[in-house]
Amino acid sequence: MNFWNGAADLKVMILGGTVILLFSIYICMKVYHKKYIFSLYNIGIFTGIFMVCILPFMYEDKAWLAFGRDSAAPFYNFLNKNAVINLSGIIIFYVVLMISEFRRTPSKSVVVRVISKSIDVRVIGFIFCTAIAGWYVVVFIYNGTLPLLNGRRDFYKDSRIANVLYILFSSMIPTLTIYYGLLFCRVKNRKNLVYLLAGSVTCLFSGNRSDLLMAVAYPMVLVMIYRHGKSRINSTIKIVLGILVILLAGLAISLFRSQGSTNIFSMFQEFVYGNTFSDLRDGAYILYGYDSKFDSYLLGKTYLAGLMSFIPSFLSDFKRTWGWGYFSTATLLGMQDHYGLRGGSYCEPYLNFGYVGVAVAALVQGRWLAYREEVFDQYLEGKNGNFEKKYLAMSVAGPLFHFMASSNGLRTFYINCLLLVGSSALYRIWIFLSGKHKSE
Repeated sequence: MNFWNGAADLKVMILGGTVILLFSIYICMKVYHKKYIFSLYNIGIFTGIFMVCILPFMYEDKAWLAFGRDSAAPFYNFLNKNAVINLSGIIIFYVVLMISEFRRTPSKSVVVRVISKSIDVRVIGFIFCTAIAGWYVVVFIYNGTLPLLNGRRDFYKDSRIANVLYILFSSMIPTLTIYYGLLFCRVKNRKNLVYLLAGSVTCLFSGNRSDLLMAVAYPMVLVMIYRHGKSRINSTIKIVLGILVILLAGLAISLFRSQGSTNIFSMFQEFVYGNTFSDLRDGAYILYGYDSKFDSYLLGKTYLAGLMSFIPSFLSDFKRTWGWGYFSTATLLGMQDHYGLRGGSYCEPYLNFGYVGVAVAALVQGRWLAYREEVFDQYLEGKNGNFEKKYLAMSVAGPLFHFMASSNGLRTFYINCLLLVGSSALYRIWIFLSGKHKSE
């Protein structure tokens, strides 16, 4: 059997068709109202719709070789269940997104406004240079060479000190690289260009495709095309070509890391059977492990572990059991030393609170994306002259709004707030005390 002749439930096909229909309606509304499609923030809906389109491949045996399984048949029921969970969430997400984004009254975010006012741009350069220098020091002390060259992207796990420092520096570099890239688009000076290049090269050396391609290359390509394009529609065509190049580069990096062949066939195999777009398959595997160990919802245990992200894992047995990265691999499936399985945006909400959790997560995600789309549209209209600072504030706030979909991300929120907001606050205190001392 396969997806088309009995393995997939009819409701999976109906929900999948509904998702594709809503996606098409959204794109048409986007073109009609905004005269463009892509923004800095909505790439996720395109990767999401791609994962829906390749769902049939997840019912084939080849897709399960990544887990050491030679047959997909034992997982058909779990594939169907995870597909229903995620497709239901995506449908709610699209409805909320369309209602929120295309209404006449602009959305507002108190969280973004507070963070934006808290960040002092004068300390950003110091933090960025410290993060870059610290990253290379940690890499060469604990890895001996660049992770891209020896493939040891998780080398830092061998040391508690390296674990804390590497994650600290790595979480900051892509975001601040784009900050300086956007600033360079507005203020073309040597400093901004050097910072942009330094951050981009560091992201490449990390060996993580998402850091370089999705966090840096895609935003910069998109902004530069929009700023220099003759029209938004013309720019959209160029962006499509740019995205294709970025995807191919991502696959090439993946195959380079695994020392595999980079021919067209191997790239296609990586697209449909590899781990790049495998969320729906991974979620099925999570449900498979969950079914054998639990018979009730988790009632927020993984979210509580996520809230404890500021506590190192070696100090908390609770985190090592219920933190989503550990829970989705070691706790459920006995997979040790693994980053964690994604499962789709609505797998974790479902395991904690059922379809109520799915609906809440979809509602928050839809509203959050609509707000960011409005901010980006104002930037293209020339109504947001200090967009790079607002981009930074939204990047800091992002994990807080994605928390329901992925409790793992809150660690990034804590780190960013500690470094950017905390350092800015200390700087202002120092300025105040210095001024007071002089006056006396």
